[in-house]
Amino acid sequence: MVIGVGTSVFSNPKSPAVCKGSGGNNWLGDWLETSPDGFSVRSAVGYDGSASNPSTLYLATYYAVKPNPNRPQAYVAGTIVKLPDMTLLNTADIFNSTTCFSYPDVTANSRGDLGLAIGFGSSSNGSGGPAQSFVGISDDYSRGTTRGFFGTVFLCAPATENPTRWGDYLTARVQEPVDVAFTAATFGVESGAGKVHVCEFMRKRYQQAYTDRATK
Repeated sequence: MVIGVGTSVFSNPKSPAVCKGSGGNNWLGDWLETSPDGFSVRSAVGYDGSASNPSTLYLATYYAVKPNPNRPQAYVAGTIVKLPDMTLLNTADIFNSTTCFSYPDVTANSRGDLGLAIGFGSSSNGSGGPAQSFVGISDDYSRGTTRGFFGTVFLCAPATENPTRWGDYLTARVQEPVDVAFTAATFGVESGAGKVHVCEFMRKRYQQAYTDRATK
């Protein structure tokens, strides 16, 4: 089945659509030893519904995209389709008018909520600071009416420098044994040293479950 979505250019946003940060380095501009195409497309199966609302199972897919007139910086396009009939439900782009997004990784917890790790920073004109790692949650409390929408992301790995190769290793997974929480492996370059950060994140309403299971 072929599903029509908005026109976009997949994967590596090379020159002139670059994202230069500190030192003038373009964290999206260098090809890896293998093709980055596969690293730039990620999917997860989400779920929502209640006793009063019909349940919906959906596939949320995110991929890196070059800028366009409506999105002046590199961004992450989101396409949300209903399962099993693959009906297009909505799009859920992750973008900023002044700063680049790229290299998303997404997963789903036991409730069908989505957790995300993503790169954010710098811009086509060299402003916006270095590339850093962020995390976010999309669920029926935060997304509004748009499935798969990430309205807010939170810093996980800060950075002071902009590396030339960055991002294909960001990873989001469900935290175990607390399967409503998320964990993400992320990366940032600070004062010349690459530093890996692992962040656990969840909705506050799950905090007690996390505390209880963490102490067993």
